[in-house]
Amino acid sequence: MAESKHDNYPEKYSPKSLNLITLIKTDMINQQLLNPASIVVVGGSNNLRKPGGRIVQNILNGGFAGRLFVVNPKDEVVQGIRSHQNIADLPGVDLAVLAISARQCVEAVRMLAEQKGTRAFIILS
Repeated sequence: MAESKHDNYPEKYSPKSLNLITLIKTDMINQQLLNPASIVVVGGSNNLRKPGGRIVQNILNGGFAGRLFVVNPKDEVVQGIRSHQNIADLPGVDLAVLAISARQCVEAVRMLAEQKGTRAFIILS
């Protein structure tokens, strides 16, 4: 039997309230995507010819006022921002931009979602 989107909620919720819960969750995800308080660029780089380098540069030049983090195991500092060696070293973040190889993306998304509470992702791979 196929599982519906409401199967994980207690039976006491009506379909109308479940739709409201879904709407609230969707709005929260949209806020994290469109108006994040924190962003991590996984694969951020000092090399502006690489996607991760250009993304960090654009965020910095765009005047982002929130917290910006970078994950790059090879560099200690990326464009003036302290670089984290791996995702496990990060605090929780709203939005993750992944500029890494496709084979690394699934694990990165899993770790960010499960361990860091990240709900919004942009993947460039």
